[in-house]
Amino acid sequence: MHLLFDRASLLDRIDGDEGLLQELLALFLRVQPGRVAALGEALAKPDLAALRAGAHQLAGAFDSLSMMPAGALCQRIEQHALEGNLSVCQTLLTDLGRLFDETRAAVCGDDLGGPTTTGPAATHVGLTLPDTTLPDTRSR
Repeated sequence: MHLLFDRASLLDRIDGDEGLLQELLALFLRVQPGRVAALGEALAKPDLAALRAGAHQLAGAFDSLSMMPAGALCQRIEQHALEGNLSVCQTLLTDLGRLFDETRAAVCGDDLGGPTTTGPAATHVGLTLPDTTLPDTRSR
C-alpha cells in the first residue's frame, strides 16, 4: 500500500530538516489547491494543452513531496489529456479532488489520529488549509 504522504521519505531527501519540511508543506497547501482547480478550468474550456501541462506540473510537485498516489493520478490525467479523452479526464479530476483532500488530511495528521483539518487544530504545524473544491465542469 502506498502512503498518501510519505513523510519519512521526504525528510530523508531533505536531510531531516524539519524546518524545511514545514516550509515545503506550507507552500504546498497554499499553492497546490489553485493548481488543482486550474485543471478543472482547463477541462471546462476545453484546453487540453493547459490540462496536460498543469497535470504534468502537479505530478512533479506531488512526487517531489513524496505524495506518490496523487502524482500517479496526475500522470494519468496528463496521458488521457494527450489522447483527448475528456470524459476520462473529468472522472480522474473528480478522483484527484478527493485524493487531494485525503492527502491534505494526511499532511496535517488526520490519518494518524492527529489534529483535524478544521478549527485551530488544523494549524498544528503552522499550516493554513485552503478550500480545494474543484469547479463542476460536467454541465458545460
